[in-house]
Amino acid sequence: MRWSLRRGIAAGRSVAAAAATPAQRMMGTQPALATKALGGLEVTRVSLGGAGFGAAEEGQIYGGVSDDEAVACVHQAIERGINFIDVAPLYAEAEKRLGYVMKDIPSEQRDTLHISSKVGDHCPPWSDNGGHHPMSADGVRHSTEHSLKQLNLDRLDVLLLHDPTAAELEQFIAPGGGMEAMVDLKRQGVVTELGLGCLELHYHTKFMAQHESSIALTVNDYNLVRRRCEHEVYPKAIESNVSVINAGCFYMGLLGGLPPAESFSMGFKSTLEVDDLIALATRMFYWCEARDVSLRKAALEFALDHDAVSTALIGCRTANEVDQLLDDHLSRALGSEFWADFDRQFGKEVAEFPEAGHWFYDKEASDIGN
Repeated sequence: MRWSLRRGIAAGRSVAAAAATPAQRMMGTQPALATKALGGLEVTRVSLGGAGFGAAEEGQIYGGVSDDEAVACVHQAIERGINFIDVAPLYAEAEKRLGYVMKDIPSEQRDTLHISSKVGDHCPPWSDNGGHHPMSADGVRHSTEHSLKQLNLDRLDVLLLHDPTAAELEQFIAPGGGMEAMVDLKRQGVVTELGLGCLELHYHTKFMAQHESSIALTVNDYNLVRRRCEHEVYPKAIESNVSVINAGCFYMGLLGGLPPAESFSMGFKSTLEVDDLIALATRMFYWCEARDVSLRKAALEFALDHDAVSTALIGCRTANEVDQLLDDHLSRALGSEFWADFDRQFGKEVAEFPEAGHWFYDKEASDIGN
């Protein structure tokens, strides 16, 4: 079946009239970021992900970032109006670095933010499950306590189970497993919203059957080059009243603004053999450039245009990347003519692109967090 763009984009749904200028930022007159419900929270459509600012070593996810760069990135995101930040023990220094910012900012500013973290990771020294299995109830309690300490917080707005294997998911949702601890933490007021963050789409549909789940974080599966969520997971989320965090709208930097071969050479991605995928993204990059459009702008606009999606999670590493991203986001919507042309140029190719040409995360074989 031929892929086609969603009608919201084709209709040119407006975001804002123009990007904020540096003078507007300094004077505090920049356009406000739009928001949408995420469970019972109200979050900005663009949010900040810790995978970008958490890496300290060149081989980690997006390449090395210093403490000073990471802290400046978070501060700039907050100053520009982003109110939702997602981290995880797996993202190396992300919790600790966000904790530096939480300790530094005034309490009234901290109260305007929504912070998300995850359980289920086993990646010492960044995780601490108290010696228990990460999918067990005790493991979840210890992990959450450790995250709160790292973050300098006494509660979390969102707590997600992170990338379970099939066996781990069964253990987690079984009687006495980690799900019971998550529900208990919510009832105690330590956590506001619960959910799952993973790449396996059928795990999402299974987890949505748990009545306490209100959020699904999908990764690399609704963007310009891959959109497996569109036909099952996102419709199921709408049906189940589950809000979606769309992570990976830039496919780990592939669609993030630089020529794709350059952006995909950072961190562990330089080891991936996905030449056809890079070639497809490169054709998109130069097609957009010929129309004076950033591929990053197109990728973000597309990623937000699904009724299921509450926010797009972006892995910025520096304050400058935050500004580039939000200036693109706040610029005028691309409009129906652009998207109709894009569909004619790339729609069939995207729909028929082989699954084997994509990158898929194998948790058991991966050393991403190390």
